Amino acid sequence: MTSLIGWGCYSLSQFNVEEIKNNNRLQFSKNNAGIQRKVNSYIFVLQGTGGIYLTNQFANLNREFRKYAQFRNFFNNFSGALGFGFIRVVKKEDLNIYLKRMKSLIPNFEIRLIGQNPLDSHFIIEAIEPIETNISARGLDIASEESRRSAASMSLASGLPTLTNRLQLIQLEHEAPGFLFFMPLYKDGITPKLLKDRKIQIIGWSYAPILLSEVFSNYELGNSAFNHEIIDITLGRDQLVVAKEKLVNPFEEILTIGERKWLIRGEPKSQRELHLVVYFGWAIFFILSSGFIFFMFTLKNALTEQDVSRQQLKQIERWNSALLDSTSLFIISTEVNGTITTINDSAQRALQYEEMEVIGKINPGIFHLASEVVLKAEELSKIYGRPISPGFDVFVTKALIEGIDSNEWTYVKKDGTQFPVKLTVTPIFDELNNLVGFVGIGEDLTDQKLLAKIVEDQKIQFIHTAKMTSLGEMAGGVAHEINTPLTVILNKAKNAKRSILNPETKIEEVIHDLEKIEATSLKIAKIINGLKRFSRNADRDQKHPTSLLNIIEDTLELCHEKIKFGQIKIEIIGNWDIIIACKALQISQVFLNLIGNSIDAIENLEAKWIELKIENNDHQVFITLKDSGKGIDFDVVQKLMQPFFTTKEVGKGTGLGLSISKGIIEDHGGTLTYVSHESHTTFLLTFPIYKSEMA
Repeated sequence: MTSLIGWGCYSLSQFNVEEIKNNNRLQFSKNNAGIQRKVNSYIFVLQGTGGIYLTNQFANLNREFRKYAQFRNFFNNFSGALGFGFIRVVKKEDLNIYLKRMKSLIPNFEIRLIGQNPLDSHFIIEAIEPIETNISARGLDIASEESRRSAASMSLASGLPTLTNRLQLIQLEHEAPGFLFFMPLYKDGITPKLLKDRKIQIIGWSYAPILLSEVFSNYELGNSAFNHEIIDITLGRDQLVVAKEKLVNPFEEILTIGERKWLIRGEPKSQRELHLVVYFGWAIFFILSSGFIFFMFTLKNALTEQDVSRQQLKQIERWNSALLDSTSLFIISTEVNGTITTINDSAQRALQYEEMEVIGKINPGIFHLASEVVLKAEELSKIYGRPISPGFDVFVTKALIEGIDSNEWTYVKKDGTQFPVKLTVTPIFDELNNLVGFVGIGEDLTDQKLLAKIVEDQKIQFIHTAKMTSLGEMAGGVAHEINTPLTVILNKAKNAKRSILNPETKIEEVIHDLEKIEATSLKIAKIINGLKRFSRNADRDQKHPTSLLNIIEDTLELCHEKIKFGQIKIEIIGNWDIIIACKALQISQVFLNLIGNSIDAIENLEAKWIELKIENNDHQVFITLKDSGKGIDFDVVQKLMQPFFTTKEVGKGTGLGLSISKGIIEDHGGTLTYVSHESHTTFLLTFPIYKSEMA
């Protein structure tokens, strides 16, 4: 019996030697797969980052991008990524207008080079979040450095996410190597099939700087710890990426990650398992000989502990159930195919469904408006460049790609009544990283929407009040502008009357007087119609395609007399016949407020002039309003856009004009900013250009 046990233990030890080697090779492959998954996870956020710019026609969206960055919680959700950003392609001949636009939004924005840029375009890091830890990267022209330029160009040519080779990350003061990860973004959000079209339609890249040490952390943890060496063989020449201790008998694999080919070589840090396994057989022999009683004792204890564990598990389940049912949030979980597996009490009460009616029978699509689901499917299809069916995929596609998805929806109760919700969907994975289902958490927005409507109504009232205040300030000049032509009409009417009574009068003289009366009356009618249009409460009007030329002409007509009385020279520069989608009266109100502010500010200066200048590119209009003032103090600038802040004397201003004007412009998708680096007082307005396909 002893010989038999000894022979079995020896055979087992030999088997275990091979088993350990196989397990090490499997762990090596798992580590490599983990690296691949980690790098690919960054692609999801690169897609989301690009989606922000794609859906907003690549306008500068620092504020929206920052909100997205905060929502994604980069450091917690994507370890190793220092942030995510946007790089814009700027042709060298367009650099000055680009820099002027960026300085109007970010006064300290500067373009920096690492070396020479041999291309005919700049690749400029326009935005990156979190900006606090990446400020040194903003404004960098990555085309001025060979590794960054090469990877960006490879990405443009392939249309695929692409890694750089190993490089020093510029935002870190200490030496910490890493990579940049680029995803190309093209006009209309679709990657062209032909290389020549990709070169023409490239807008830029979403990108991420990634710490090398975090990417390869899989090799450093617990039983998975390996000595390893990684060589970049993409370009046919070996470039060392990572090197640890000297390797004796390593495993090898070639991985393709981010369009780069890596040769990965590795072996376990510790080989002691192989040495110990030789003694394993005799240890088993000893255990089998002397451990039977101990085994039975242990088994008894294990059964007792298992019974306690069951009781603890039931207690945890009761706590979880109580927690889910006590919240006012709607919590619904599903299987991978969408079939509902749990629904908490709040969701049952709000949607008027019992647990037995939904679990294992339906998916959450029944709670949604079909029309909203169809529209969302079309939007996601455009963002991700592939068809998304208007079913359960609509709720989970973005969550699978980016890790989480949050949207506003309309929920439909069992009786057909509707209410707004904010729904956040998250995928659920098991310990092997297999997808096992989804959980959706909904929040009733009814009260928030009601409050928002109250705020919007108050905002509309403020806008109308400010408009009427501006109109009152112009009223004196308008009255004078009407009184002058009325005097002309009166005199010409008297002349015509005398001429008709005089038999020697020539008919041509009478006709001349009547024509003068007609022309002057039309001028008065134009002024009055302008006043009527401007004074009308049009805040609930819809936006329509409108020429900026018509808006600025109507506005200048209203303040013509005040400009003339103040002996102010006004100059209009550029082609103003550009179409934007807007509420024309609101935009006229903004211009009237800004021009009125300029008139008040320069009325006592020796040089009195106002300049209105317009420029544009394919996507945006830039309007600069500059006057002869010498600028605004820094302390005042900080409060300039705050409601009720004014530097005018009592009775001459409400302090609402600029804050309301800023709100109006932002509601139109534009910006209103004070330009601090100009020598004269300057404001910059931006608007998105109207395009018929956007209608």
